[in-house]
Amino acid sequence: MNDPWHKLPTEEMGFAVERMLDGFKHDQGGRRTRWVRNLELYEGRSMAGYSAHSYFEDATTDITNSGTVQSRDRCRLIRSAVCSAVSTIYAPQKPKPQFQTIGATWAARRKAYRLDRICEGIINQRQGRWINVWAFMTDAATDCVLQGVAAVKVVADKKRKRIVHELVPVPDLFSDPAEGRDPQSLFQRAPIDEYTALKHWPEAKSAIAGAKPYEWFGRASSQRPRATKVIEIVYAWRLPISEDEPGRWCAIIGGQVVEEGEWTAPAFPFIFLVWEPHRDGPWASGVADEGAALAEDASELNIRLMHRELVASGKRIYYFGDSVNPDDLMLNDAVVGVRVETGASPPVEQVAVPFSPMELEFESSKKRDFWDALGIS
Repeated sequence: MNDPWHKLPTEEMGFAVERMLDGFKHDQGGRRTRWVRNLELYEGRSMAGYSAHSYFEDATTDITNSGTVQSRDRCRLIRSAVCSAVSTIYAPQKPKPQFQTIGATWAARRKAYRLDRICEGIINQRQGRWINVWAFMTDAATDCVLQGVAAVKVVADKKRKRIVHELVPVPDLFSDPAEGRDPQSLFQRAPIDEYTALKHWPEAKSAIAGAKPYEWFGRASSQRPRATKVIEIVYAWRLPISEDEPGRWCAIIGGQVVEEGEWTAPAFPFIFLVWEPHRDGPWASGVADEGAALAEDASELNIRLMHRELVASGKRIYYFGDSVNPDDLMLNDAVVGVRVETGASPPVEQVAVPFSPMELEFESSKKRDFWDALGIS
């Protein structure tokens, strides 16, 4: 019987975990495809992947061509629903821990006061570009509503003496589906620049130099102009087996374990915001999964009505031959000039109604169906 990864010796564990992760990446590729598809619907543009690079690769703005990403949700219903949910559900909330000391001694009350101040200080720390944790979590809520799950990694930065929160793309997290709703092992692939890795683990210089470049499943990052070389680091956690047997965690670069230790916490170092949980497994569905088909139906109908309106609104003028300077006709961009033979009677046209009020009501009903299905007002 083969030992599980967390029971292997350190020199074998690195390659074993990386082989396992490569299998998960291939087997769970559909999660990554779904993530990019939902991101395309939210952003209204084609995305090669889910990295910042993807926003520079396609600048398509034409939203009238059927079949394009932009036309699939031309009415922007997905983005509207996500923004509505974030602004009404998550943005107004500013939770903060409270330490209750009813009937406690003076020393216990002083301890509770100090703990309360520590929590308040952590919440008000700047988190990257966000001014505090509350603003950071509002941003994370967008991933929660859109994709179904937002994964926030919470770690203690001992060098800077602060708590750091990081929003991790869910396609970079993997668990074994056989473990069901509550997996006991969790794996993460993440980018780290080579310089930082060498500063943290100088003894792993050869492994860091030979590590594969990190890529967001678009074009390989090594093919891009870079300010620094970014490589892949893999993290693995195994929850404690029992009170007497702790779990294990490790960080791996290039098949070498650069850091490891016991894991005694009862949960992984992530906070998961969940929208609509799957009936099995740790992941969930978001607004784009539940409402994409209805949004596309409404957008397709909207495009058809727009084309009919353009056709019906076309105006023609009729003129007898040699009675108008052809160059003057070029000034009437929205008007089509039709030459009539001298002596002939110009045709009589009737104004065509592009669509009836009933068709407009039907378009509105399709949009209402979208909002009713999601339950967001």
